[in-house]
Amino acid sequence: MTVEERLIEAMCLWRRSPDREAAWLRVKAMWPDITREWAAGDYDARGYLGNSSDVPLRPLPLVRAEVGRMEEAGTWIARFVGERDRKLVVMVLGYKASDRRPPWLDIKRRMGIPFGAAGLTRRYERAVSGIVKALDKADRIARAAQNGQETAEIEAGRLSTWE
Repeated sequence: MTVEERLIEAMCLWRRSPDREAAWLRVKAMWPDITREWAAGDYDARGYLGNSSDVPLRPLPLVRAEVGRMEEAGTWIARFVGERDRKLVVMVLGYKASDRRPPWLDIKRRMGIPFGAAGLTRRYERAVSGIVKALDKADRIARAAQNGQETAEIEAGRLSTWE
């Protein structure tokens, strides 16, 4: 799985996760919702009047492994993407998670950026490739530390990519 696919998966998981604060702000009285419909019968097992096949299924709650992958991808964005490009990356990932092509001109207008859509495309690609490079470097350092190389060699960047 590529880094971009992991980021898109994380965006889908973020959308699936419950929004506790928004649910708290929508609290309302239960009385009008619990009145019985005499013609349609009582509520069914999923809390809907009438035929239960009309009710859209709720998504399953997130599993610990999914939450871990989602938080790891969020850490990648926070650590390896510059503050200037984070909003762009998240907006583009939102479109890609919905299986839509990102409307670059619309994103440009929403972000208030003076240069063209091609520049935004390059900024997004550079941000994602920056994540890939940072993860690759961290992986090489971890492998070098496992092999017992000195930390001075690691910090000096004298690691060869061909081990």
